[in-house]
Amino acid sequence: MKLRLRLFEHVLLVLALALVIFAAAIVLARMTQWAEAQELPAYLIQGMHLVGKVLFFLDGCIVIAVSSILAARLFRMLTKEDV
Repeated sequence: MKLRLRLFEHVLLVLALALVIFAAAIVLARMTQWAEAQELPAYLIQGMHLVGKVLFFLDGCIVIAVSSILAARLFRMLTKEDV
């Protein structure tokens, strides 16, 4: 039971982290659109695009990696109970 509670807390923590990164990427995308409308220097806009892409990629990596790890842990936990 304690292991399940820890696993659930871990899932919630990682979900919160993924949501925060996703929200930051969306805010940065909106700021980039604003910067383009204000005709700010191209290097600034390109840098914002790059950081936004990195954030979206990082969010995807976190979600995929953590879901794989949690699926493996859950499978291991369920097979231990069956034995």
